[in-house]
Amino acid sequence: MTNWEAIEEFYSQKGVFICSPPGQSNETLEVETGHYFNLPASEKDIRKLQKKVSMPITDSHRRLLLMGNGCFLFSQKTPEGFFGGFGFYSSGELSKIHKQEVECLKDKDSIDLYFENPDLDQQELENDKRACLKWLDSILIVGEEFQSDNYLAIDYSRNPSGPDHPVIFISHEVPYEIFEEGQYDACCVLGNSIDEVLLRAAENPAEFLNEVLGGCTTYSDGKTDNDWFPDSYRTL
Repeated sequence: MTNWEAIEEFYSQKGVFICSPPGQSNETLEVETGHYFNLPASEKDIRKLQKKVSMPITDSHRRLLLMGNGCFLFSQKTPEGFFGGFGFYSSGELSKIHKQEVECLKDKDSIDLYFENPDLDQQELENDKRACLKWLDSILIVGEEFQSDNYLAIDYSRNPSGPDHPVIFISHEVPYEIFEEGQYDACCVLGNSIDEVLLRAAENPAEFLNEVLGGCTTYSDGKTDNDWFPDSYRTL
């Protein structure tokens, strides 16, 4: 079975998270979730996207768009919309969201504050700032962790694995952590391609949401405003 065959098989099934509330409680809640894909993109849609972002569309990103042009994964469907999980943008919305978020990440005050350190060589810090801005021009934000300001991006500055580039996680709390010594591979890389990320999430969905991503996913009991955190998962 190929990666994409395994992905299509797993993500065609609904599942249940066993959830618990915050704090010390023996309560549990079963929450049914699913994977919701838009209709497939066309090759014309993908060509338009590539032109807008001025970056090549990797093989695995193209394959995902042809599978579904935007998706919500491990999401709870409620009358108010989809709740929890993570997903990837459609070709129609991606370029706009990418541009907005990169502009936010390039905010001068935020970058200056992050690299402010009177105890370090100021010229080195300036070099790091320039490197950071250059790096931001080499990423493509392709998805997000819902209920957060955390993003999934393809990092074209990293050496490709075959026809793909690594997919990284950008936390809103430490968006420039790529420049922390030793942190990049340990904290940021989700996989060498989008299919690797999807398979990694399928191996242990609760762990992926809680520990690999930012741990922002909670679900609803449909009755109260209480947050329920995913502890374990089973397919239906």
